[in-house]
Amino acid sequence: MPEQFNSFVIFAEMRTGSNLLEATLGQVAGVTCHGEVFNPRHLGGPKVDHVLGMTMADRVADPMVLWDRLRAEPGLNGIRFFHDHEPRIIDTLLRDPRSAKIVLTRNPVDCYVSLKIASVTKKWRLGDVKDRVPRAIAFNSEEFETFLSERQAFQVRLLNALQVTGQTAFYLDYEDSQDIDVINGLLGFLGVEGRVAKISDTLVRQNPEELSEKVRNFPEMEAALARIDWANLSR
Repeated sequence: MPEQFNSFVIFAEMRTGSNLLEATLGQVAGVTCHGEVFNPRHLGGPKVDHVLGMTMADRVADPMVLWDRLRAEPGLNGIRFFHDHEPRIIDTLLRDPRSAKIVLTRNPVDCYVSLKIASVTKKWRLGDVKDRVPRAIAFNSEEFETFLSERQAFQVRLLNALQVTGQTAFYLDYEDSQDIDVINGLLGFLGVEGRVAKISDTLVRQNPEELSEKVRNFPEMEAALARIDWANLSR
């Protein structure tokens, strides 16, 4: 069977479980995810100075050079890409049929609350349960609606690009990324022979409490969510 894909992109957002998905896929020989290399603020991490021989200044000057280098690497290489990442590269990513598309989503309310907590605690990744910092945040309805509309617009853009170019994506949500059978199905979709025996244990869930315990004004949040047109989410 000829190779179908020579690269992959995980289209996701902050707090959707993309770090865990990357770590799990990275257990398979020949599969490498280089993280958020097109993040406007860094090259995949605040302490990353070079990626594939390129600096931040190099990437800003010409993002296509970095993408071409990544695709030329041995094995199957990919990235994580969010709605606010390098806008000059997204059309190239979407149009390329040899770049596999993985769309990772999460309940937007859980995603919003997790992001707010991480912003307050400054803990973006957790490798040890002992380092958890429980925190309750205040829900802001206007802020959430902006948060939601940006992500909805990005999902619609992805869907439309797939329709126009006749491509399909592998869709999974936060819970799916913790299911071994789903991950192995994804690896089959990517066309690699390797499979995982377990979900990566290098990361732990940061805020396992119920939503009502993580939101100080929970009744206000419930009232605000009742006014939202959720039907658009499954467009």
